[in-house]
Amino acid sequence: MKLIELSESEYKKFEPGHKYGNIMQEPERAELRRAIGWNTYLLGTKEDKKVTSSCLLLERNGFAMVQMGPVLDWSDLKFVKAWLEALVDYCKARGFIKLEVYPYVMISKRDKHGEVLEEHDESKLMKIFDNLGFKYGGKTVEAQAKAMRWMSVKDISGMKNMDEVWASYKNTVRTMIRKHSPDVKIKEIQSKEELRDVEQMFSESNLRNKVNNRDSSYYSKIWDIFGDKVVFQVARKRDDNDPVAAHMFFITEHEAVSYAAGISEKYKAYNGMTLLNDAFFKYCLEHGITRCNMYGVNGDFKGNNPLLRFKAQFGITVEEYIGEFSIVLDEKTYAKVQRKEKVLGALRKVKYGGKRLIGKIRK
Repeated sequence: MKLIELSESEYKKFEPGHKYGNIMQEPERAELRRAIGWNTYLLGTKEDKKVTSSCLLLERNGFAMVQMGPVLDWSDLKFVKAWLEALVDYCKARGFIKLEVYPYVMISKRDKHGEVLEEHDESKLMKIFDNLGFKYGGKTVEAQAKAMRWMSVKDISGMKNMDEVWASYKNTVRTMIRKHSPDVKIKEIQSKEELRDVEQMFSESNLRNKVNNRDSSYYSKIWDIFGDKVVFQVARKRDDNDPVAAHMFFITEHEAVSYAAGISEKYKAYNGMTLLNDAFFKYCLEHGITRCNMYGVNGDFKGNNPLLRFKAQFGITVEEYIGEFSIVLDEKTYAKVQRKEKVLGALRKVKYGGKRLIGKIRK
């Protein structure tokens, strides 16, 4: 098997409607990644001129990855094996240093307490990766930024109105909504100029959570590239219109994906994210979307897990995905990069600590 580079139109016709199509493999994501400095490759296979698989491969500085892909029939292990062999060959031919693959393959579905509802044996698939020289990242419980290992999903199929959706919430959530709705309104953003409030809310949360922040130009790019496939909502105080919280979610052929959110430290008592999540489900109900993906959580069901505890109140199930497989393609260069990165990492830590200190002083 040999991978070919698909045209954008071929990719757009195949990936969105495929069973394993998802937000990380959407064609718009390729455009977004290019806009922020990544090299992107739309790969795939054809049979009798018909596309039979696709893959968004990302690469920067010699490090390549496939997030929640490739998009193909993962049950056809013979095809999967040949595909992965071809992918390794493709990356080696281009001089890439390392390749990471995060298959969109679910291995279990659990309730909010961690009890297994479904389980899938993917040992044969894991063996294929192992035989090809990939190292498995393990069944970790941590949330992963590159591709979710644990996702919280609410199925609203069969629910006819918001009363039925509300009935699936925990009683404390319904109480919060009734308490704060008179003081807070939810507005869907209609222009790029309004994105400043989204950036402000996300920035405050990113600082608190010690994660890298994005400036307003990033959200402006998302607005331009994704069009009606992205929705920005802001919760505002009714009396003075001050932003309380913000939410961004994507729409695909299969689901709505709650991708990013942020709250104002000043107005956190208004429980803005509870109101925005309720608005998210309302949007899905009104638009005929039955799979509401609240996205990543930590897979630790017994320890201190506030994000899972918060999302569990909305009546979700938790899907566990297979995780990361990586292979070093150029050992010598990889060792050099690792040594350099260790030094740069220490410098970044010092720099970030300084920014947090300045932020606290300003506050």
